[in-house]
Amino acid sequence: MSKVNNIIITVRIRDKNRQADFDLPLDESLQNIMNLVYPSLLQMSSTDKQILKDKQFYVNGKKLDKNSTLRENAIWDGNILEIY
Repeated sequence: MSKVNNIIITVRIRDKNRQADFDLPLDESLQNIMNLVYPSLLQMSSTDKQILKDKQFYVNGKKLDKNSTLRENAIWDGNILEIY
């Protein structure tokens, strides 16, 4: 059986009423994923590093560790990640 490396999930910015589906790597840190998806959701080419430092991913109201991965958090196709 082959190992799944990417999944498609919905990422939503809670206070800005923005969301999109992303094809994301399961084994990349959530901090690196945040650096990609947050500016994309805001339709910007880059975002201030301090702003990104303060943002966190949540799933079902549970805060996720920035150094962990989607795989480590059992996030799979169809899940919704929220950014607070």
